[in-house]
Amino acid sequence: GDNIEETIMMEVMKISPKIQKAIMEGKLTDRMNVGNWVLDQKEVMPRINKRILSAPSKKTYVDMFGAKECKTLKGAESLPDVDKASCLLHTTKYLQKATNDAILPVTLWTIADADSVDGRRFIYNSLQILKNSAKSRVGIIFNTENVEKSCESNSISSYIRAALEFLPMDQAKRLILKLSNEEYAADFISGKMTFDDLSVGGMDTAKFLADKKKLDCERTRAEANLVKSLLDIKAGDRVVVGNALQVGPLDKDEHFEAADFKLLESMLLSRGAEVISSHLSKWEFTAANGAGSNIAFSIAGVVGKHASSQKRTWVSIKGDEHSVVTLTADESNKPAVDVLAVVDPLTLEAQKLGTILQLIKKVTNCDIKIVMNPKDKHSELPLKRF
Repeated sequence: GDNIEETIMMEVMKISPKIQKAIMEGKLTDRMNVGNWVLDQKEVMPRINKRILSAPSKKTYVDMFGAKECKTLKGAESLPDVDKASCLLHTTKYLQKATNDAILPVTLWTIADADSVDGRRFIYNSLQILKNSAKSRVGIIFNTENVEKSCESNSISSYIRAALEFLPMDQAKRLILKLSNEEYAADFISGKMTFDDLSVGGMDTAKFLADKKKLDCERTRAEANLVKSLLDIKAGDRVVVGNALQVGPLDKDEHFEAADFKLLESMLLSRGAEVISSHLSKWEFTAANGAGSNIAFSIAGVVGKHASSQKRTWVSIKGDEHSVVTLTADESNKPAVDVLAVVDPLTLEAQKLGTILQLIKKVTNCDIKIVMNPKDKHSELPLKRF
């Protein structure tokens, strides 16, 4: 009992300064619920799921920086893993709430068998995030347990694939939500419902079914083979890859609810995904047709994989009028790395550091600030000579 009281007291003491600061800044008022305000903070996760929250520490990331440019998955199985991942990233059709030109901070790959009950539920729950969030996009990738069954003309997988290929995004979202909803899917599979019963508003059903007949099953086969080798999973396994971070495969009886996908999104946003996308929006490049979101996805994976477990610190200087040497980036119109060096100019270490900074300046586009921090009461002559 004493331990519980002590733990509660410690947590209250930790949060009190933050609450006091929020009150002083007017962010928390007497008309607001303090409990709800605390839960709305970025670092507070809306749900507990050990599989999601422990995933970053395992550092199971998919390397996305392949050099291969793919328009289809044909022949991708023979490529190195890094190129397989790149091909999947650039050829997958994504569903999102925002426009296709927006740079979204979070990309989710929902990998499942749409012809199984658990797989459909997994896909359905992943799409719930798009109802309220404009920061994420979802790509459905098939990992079918029985490829021949999934390639049949009346399979759920074939209809979802056709929706992704032939329908506008809004219609595709609504149709796939129906196809992955078990209430509709069970009746459709049993024959109690026809496709006309499932069609969504504004959809040309006759044209869709005609286009679907022309669609082969090569993409579904290729996806199943690629994800098995790339993620080291079995046929039919359910996995979600968020910003290159692999979560899963899930256990057979494990449920992954819509709230879990929301938790994953919140965790990825808190780990810098939004900062990356905001920086990308300032770059001069073509972000149309999901290109910007693809880059954000890849960069977030690299940052997460190589993130330091130690807390990062940055030295803030009040001014750079005195004792500061500033070297601006060679290419001012491109992204630049900020480098700040604090050094005693009269030491041997300063000479070594000078060589290192020269090398950094040559190999990266960077802004360098060198802050002179000599020991007190030294004569001025050596400083002037330096």
